[in-house]
Amino acid sequence: MRWVSYTRAVSCIETDMPPADIINQQNRHIQEFMAAHGWMIEKKYSDRKCSKDATEAFEQMVQDGMRRDFDGIVVDSVFRCGRDLWAARDILARTFYPAGISFAIAEDGWYSGGKTTDEVEEYFSGKRALFVSFNNGKLFQQQIADGSAASRCCWYGYRVSDNDMLLEIDEESAAVVRLIYRKFLEGKTYAEIRDDLNGQGICPPQEQKSRSARKELHVTAQGRWYSNAVTKILSDSVYIGEWKCVVNGKTLISPVPQIVTKEVFEKTQEIIKQNRQKKRARASSPYLILVRHIFDQDSGEALHCLPSPLEDGRFVYWLSRNCTQEDRQKMIPLETVLYTVREKLEIAASQACYVDQLLKNGAGQIFEEERDSHVRREAERLFAELDDACRNRIQIHKQFEAGGMDVQIFEAKEKEYQEFFRQNESGFQRIKTEVETIRITFSHRNPWVHLFCNAEIPESLGREHIKKYVDRVLVDSNKNIEVVLKSAEWMDRLPKEWLLAGMEE
Repeated sequence: MRWVSYTRAVSCIETDMPPADIINQQNRHIQEFMAAHGWMIEKKYSDRKCSKDATEAFEQMVQDGMRRDFDGIVVDSVFRCGRDLWAARDILARTFYPAGISFAIAEDGWYSGGKTTDEVEEYFSGKRALFVSFNNGKLFQQQIADGSAASRCCWYGYRVSDNDMLLEIDEESAAVVRLIYRKFLEGKTYAEIRDDLNGQGICPPQEQKSRSARKELHVTAQGRWYSNAVTKILSDSVYIGEWKCVVNGKTLISPVPQIVTKEVFEKTQEIIKQNRQKKRARASSPYLILVRHIFDQDSGEALHCLPSPLEDGRFVYWLSRNCTQEDRQKMIPLETVLYTVREKLEIAASQACYVDQLLKNGAGQIFEEERDSHVRREAERLFAELDDACRNRIQIHKQFEAGGMDVQIFEAKEKEYQEFFRQNESGFQRIKTEVETIRITFSHRNPWVHLFCNAEIPESLGREHIKKYVDRVLVDSNKNIEVVLKSAEWMDRLPKEWLLAGMEE
């Protein structure tokens, strides 16, 4: 590979004057990184001016890269690659990488070779988080410590102080908060509390908060309380004086005035926990296992699991809640559906384990290379078309500059070339997506293999198993059952002979 390097005097995350030997430091780090990999640098680019606007060498490097004068570029830090992090991302990840030009970051020991598009984007997402953290983290932590950060928010029951620095209790709405807690502890549901508040004409959260924060807010729930607002108030620890927020991966607590006692809050959380447990228990009932997952194949409407009108103690699925004679002909027992679903899951688990073993033994390489060859031919065709277009475009420009072409004709041809380049780029994007899909299909990153090769299918299926493994269940008028599993599209990309052999295991 033909490698080049780029160095830069200023960093986009440092405000101090860089050391006099900053370029030499970067070159030394880069050289150590390259030596460790057995690579050589053929050319160096460097913006030595101590100015964020210094980009002459960077722009020259980009132009040379577009002409394919090199195959890889290495920098010491992604924060010293162009004007800022976004310039580095746009050139390295979104221009060079899709075009097949590798890049490496010496200080992180990071190399794009063999990395997927998602992994490249994930790397820059991490750097973005570091950039934001560097600029804002320390200031925000100090504001959290002294309580002034809370003034950026304004919960129901509070108002921003006159100096815009702290939160104060708004006694009118704070009384409503205490009322909500009291009603809940008395046994009322979220919906009942909501209806009581609306019945009394009490100001809803968005209206109160806009007045307390002295800001014009876009209010979508104007004039009404909703259950989710009641739920949020009952579960937010801010009302016991603790605003919890996460900064740089750490949970920090900012002090705010207390509206309800800790004892009341803890009793409320215990009741909420108990209610959730009861809800989960109801969800595990057999007749709710497939709710929102089973449909009539012809109409697309959901099927209902209800007690059979023909046999006591038995549940059946049917389309209509009003049982007609025709409905009785279409009824299908719950146990029949669950048996079919479980059988489908067991087959998928067997197939996935078989495919997983084949992948471990390298059996996917032959299929991967076969499908890669088609993609490679398509890429070569696009490269050839791009090369011809670039050569012809250069000739058009020379002819125009020499005065041999009318400006209107030149602009029309330039427009045609721009449209061609757009379509050509779209073709490369499709190829990149197809290559990535092939890599995933024949690897342990295949979502279907990953999901089902370690699946544990119990004798009695629960709601949690349906949500994890089943996308939907379809029943037609002849009572035929089709079970569509999660990530089934990735299973369909695998060789059919693998899946058939897996069923026999």
